[in-house]
Amino acid sequence: MQNKKTLVLLFDYFYDVHFYKDVGMIPYYFHKMFGFNSTIVSYSQDKNTEEDCKGVIIKKIKKILLDPFILYILKNSKNIDLLMMFHNKEKNYFYRKLFKFLNPQGLTYLKLDMNVYNVEKLECFYNSFIKFKDIFKLKIKFIEKIKTIKRYFLYKKIKKELAQFDIVSIENKIFYEKLKQILSLNNLYYIPNGFFDLDENIPPVLSYDKKENIIITVGRIGAKEKNNKMLLNTLERIDLKDWKVYFIGPIEKEFLLKINDFYFRFPKYKEKVFFTGEIKDRNKLYDFYNKSKVFCSTSLWESFGIAMLEAAYFGNYIIGTDTGAIQEITNKGRLGTIIEFNNIEMLAKELQSIINQEKNIEKYCEQIKDFCMKNFLWSNIIRILFEVILNLKR
Repeated sequence: MQNKKTLVLLFDYFYDVHFYKDVGMIPYYFHKMFGFNSTIVSYSQDKNTEEDCKGVIIKKIKKILLDPFILYILKNSKNIDLLMMFHNKEKNYFYRKLFKFLNPQGLTYLKLDMNVYNVEKLECFYNSFIKFKDIFKLKIKFIEKIKTIKRYFLYKKIKKELAQFDIVSIENKIFYEKLKQILSLNNLYYIPNGFFDLDENIPPVLSYDKKENIIITVGRIGAKEKNNKMLLNTLERIDLKDWKVYFIGPIEKEFLLKINDFYFRFPKYKEKVFFTGEIKDRNKLYDFYNKSKVFCSTSLWESFGIAMLEAAYFGNYIIGTDTGAIQEITNKGRLGTIIEFNNIEMLAKELQSIINQEKNIEKYCEQIKDFCMKNFLWSNIIRILFEVILNLKR
């Protein structure tokens, strides 16, 4: 490979919050570690500054009648070494075809960023593919036969299109094993998300005895997939004693009614349960992670769960539903507690046992921090991805 390579990510709406997720981290680490000229092309109108993006160029484009991503590829394809896209979408298939037609030597990378429902949908298509050879023998309704035939062709198309990318990656190890089985792709790689270990503002991780009795949850508070009402309903059933709970993240308007009702019925919790709103200052967010002992996730679905990983880095004991990468981050539940979806009693019992000191989480907090540093630092993960690229170029 030449000394100075170019990575371009096509991403519909890039906001400042995305920089600290995989969307921003992969271009940044390629720039920082391997000297790539990294550009994120987006419709976003956020006023990102060069400092905010730490050397990653944000190219803002306007929506017009003709897809502006197509125009960008037509104009810049010859100068792009690695074209990156997110999600299994029809338009990404076309961008790949156009780019490879104009620049056959360029590489294409599709990051699937799938949640459990995306994977289950593919499994459904795969099952129809298996059934297809006996479609006229199956004793099912005619409309079901039509649906099976449709899913059969969708499966064939998706498999064919994904196989044309140079690199396809999935963040979740369980999903990776499933996709290997149902798609049989030679270009499929397990590339997890990581922690921003090159951030100069990361404070030293506090030892457990210096942490406070704090439980946090982080994300878009009130979003359907986050299922924050489960934690709020759980708090009604436990005695927090000297513990505090922080809901950290922008609050959906509809959830404000739930919050007000909670405070109305439990006014004593106004001094124990807090909603911070969005925290853009990374130092302040790191401080919350660092002084907290427990991170709680009640999500119905996640593709990975960056906030959970950040909490693990700072030695938080993880309690969460079986979504995203909780199995990997907690080493299959050995370093945390995996709870059932919407099982308030189970969550209440777990939290109360920690508050009552019936369950000693101190040793787990040290272990999960070490486990995270060993397996989920972006600097290590990007080296693996870069090695994949080098092998393709050899």
